[in-house]
Amino acid sequence: MRNFYFLLLTLITLQLTAQENVLAVWELNNSVEVSETDPSLTVTNTTLAYLTSDSTDLTGDEQDSTITFDVVPDTSGDGSPNPYSALYLDGLNFTGPKLHFSMALKSWNIATGSGSYFQIRMRNSNNVVVANFKIGEGGGGNAGKAQVNASLFNGANGVFKNGGHFGPDSIDYSTDVNIGLTLDFENGTYAIWIDNPTNGTVGFAWTATAVTGTHDFTGYGEIDHIQINSVIGSGSYFELDQLKLSTGVYENTLASGNLSTSDYQRSFSFYPNPTRDYLYINDHTITTSLNIFDVMGKNVMAIKDVTKPVDVSNLNPGMYFITDGTIIQKLIKN
Repeated sequence: MRNFYFLLLTLITLQLTAQENVLAVWELNNSVEVSETDPSLTVTNTTLAYLTSDSTDLTGDEQDSTITFDVVPDTSGDGSPNPYSALYLDGLNFTGPKLHFSMALKSWNIATGSGSYFQIRMRNSNNVVVANFKIGEGGGGNAGKAQVNASLFNGANGVFKNGGHFGPDSIDYSTDVNIGLTLDFENGTYAIWIDNPTNGTVGFAWTATAVTGTHDFTGYGEIDHIQINSVIGSGSYFELDQLKLSTGVYENTLASGNLSTSDYQRSFSFYPNPTRDYLYINDHTITTSLNIFDVMGKNVMAIKDVTKPVDVSNLNPGMYFITDGTIIQKLIKN
C-alpha cells in the first residue's frame, strides 16, 4: 500500500510539473478583464483599467476578438506621445523557480521616430524592477524595424538583452506572433523567444547572441506585481491577442485559436482556494466522485456529493491535491 501511495505522489508531482500553470492570463476578447488567475493566489488590480476607456478595437472580430491599444492620454495637450503606466497583479508574490511572460500580437504599426513602444515591467515587493520586456522600433541600424528586447536587473542598472527584430519595414506588421521572456531564477538563465521557449531564437529575422544566456538574480528573484508601460504616438498602435504569466511547461494556447474564459475551465472547478472551512464545487454535472490526497499520496477525503458544501475544516493546514481521476488540481488548506 505504501508503494501505491508513493507511486500516486510521483504521478501527481509529474503531472503538476509537466503542465503549464497559468498565474494570470488576459485573453483580450474585446475585454480587458482578466480571463483566469491561479486560484491559490490573492491578487488585486486584475482589470487593465486605463486601457478600457482609452483604447479602441480597430479591427474587432476580423482580428480574432483582440484589443487594439492606440491611445495614450495627452497630458501635455500638444499632441505628442506620452508615457503611461499602471500596476497590476499586486500580491503576486512569485519566487520561482521559473516564470514565463508571453505577449501575443495580431498586428502593429509603429510610426517611425515616434518612440512608441509597448512594455511590461516585472517588479518586486519594494517596487524595484526585476525585468522588463519590450517591443518597439529599433535604434541605429535597426530603425524602421520592430525590435524585441529585455532588460534584467540585479542592482541599480539593468543589463540590456537584445532579442531580435522582424526584418526591414516591420514597424508595420500584420502577422500573428507570440513573443515571450522566460526567467529561470533557480538556474540563473533567461530566454527571449517566439512561439514558445523551446524555439529559442526561431522566428526573428535577426537575433543577437544574448537571446538566451545567464543572469545573476541574487536578491531579485521575487515578482510581486507587473507594470504595463507604454508610449504610443499618433498613428501608432499595438493589436494584442493575449497577455499571460505562467510557470511549468509553457503552452502556446494561441496555436489552436484564441481562447475564451470558458476554454480555461477544467473538468471541475472549486472555490475558495485557499480555504479554511468549506469547499464548493462549481460543476454539479460531475458523474464521478472527487478525492483529496495529501502530499504523501494518502487519500484523506472522498467527495461523493458535489452539490453540497464540502467540510474540510478537520484537515490540517497545508497543500493537498484534489482529483476526479483524470485532472489533478492543487488545494491549499489554511
